[in-house]
Amino acid sequence: MASLTFNYSYRGFDVMIVGYEIGGGWRLAVELKKGKRVELLRDTANVYPDFASLRSMGIWTAQLKITALEQSESSSALDPGVSDQHPKPIAKSGQPA
Repeated sequence: MASLTFNYSYRGFDVMIVGYEIGGGWRLAVELKKGKRVELLRDTANVYPDFASLRSMGIWTAQLKITALEQSESSSALDPGVSDQHPKPIAKSGQPA
């Protein structure tokens, strides 16, 4: 079993996409860093057929999360009563987990 990484920067965040090879495919983890802030996202619901597919989904996942974080920060700056809320994971059924 192997692991591969893909690193890039997006909107001031350092993004590391990690693929862990398991029997039958690859599992995804994404690490987002900006200064001292670190977010770790793991996709335990899906198995990707190859690292290229995993990398594509990792890029998409990272960019969605960064956009959500930026929107949360901008709405918090406008309204100090708004807390930093994170999106709830979605189960395969489409209902919140």
